[in-house]
Amino acid sequence: MNYCETNCVVKRNKGKETDETLSFTQSKDNIKMSHDRNKGKQQRYSLVSFMELPNYMKDNEYILRYYRANWPLKEAFFSLFRWHNETLNVWTHLVGFILFLGLTLANLMKPHVVDLLQQFTRSISSGGEKNVSDSIKVLGTALLFDLNHQLPLTMEVESLEFVIARWPFFVFLGGSMFCLLSSSICHLFSCHSHDLNLFLLRIDYVGIAVMIITSFFPQIYYVFLCQPHWQLIYLAGITAMGLFTIVTLLSPSLSTGKHRAFRSYAVLF
Repeated sequence: MNYCETNCVVKRNKGKETDETLSFTQSKDNIKMSHDRNKGKQQRYSLVSFMELPNYMKDNEYILRYYRANWPLKEAFFSLFRWHNETLNVWTHLVGFILFLGLTLANLMKPHVVDLLQQFTRSISSGGEKNVSDSIKVLGTALLFDLNHQLPLTMEVESLEFVIARWPFFVFLGGSMFCLLSSSICHLFSCHSHDLNLFLLRIDYVGIAVMIITSFFPQIYYVFLCQPHWQLIYLAGITAMGLFTIVTLLSPSLSTGKHRAFRSYAVLF
């Protein structure tokens, strides 16, 4: 082997070693980049403190840590099974929604409310009839027989079967379920983005107002069952005030943390 052939072999071996070194270096760089990417991804979805939050999420300065900020919807959904400062808010409202849903389905299959009201009216009428019959026993069995066969109270009870309705009770259940579900969704997904945060906060307050409005329907309807004009006056007035509150709460300028006290007063009053 002459000098030229030897020199070519040496250069070829050096080139091969250089290629292997370059390939190893590139592989090492790829692994490092992948590791850095995964590390950055984990840091992105980690819990942060109040000082690290974007401005739109700084709503309560007294809660200092365990926040989720700018999480994707998928990660926000699966945070349902993680521990953070919204975990209890999400689960308490979600469990309440499930309980009210079960109560609604149970009353759809078995109308307990109507049975209870009719049993209550029957007990009043039968008790009154019994008191009358007991007080006039001294007048003789003939008069007692005639009075016991009078039917105005019985007819009145039978007519109530067609008057008493269940819809006010279901209005209340529907409003409660809307409030609980909207609040649970708000606490779960409000960490996604600024726009979604504002939208869900408004819906959360609207749900509270809706529950307050609908909670009056069973009370007003059944208390003023024999006075339909008062039913209409009270329910219309409460509904009108509630709608005004809802329109106020839907205003974007009132959805920030600066107006949190105003939103609370609007819901209360």
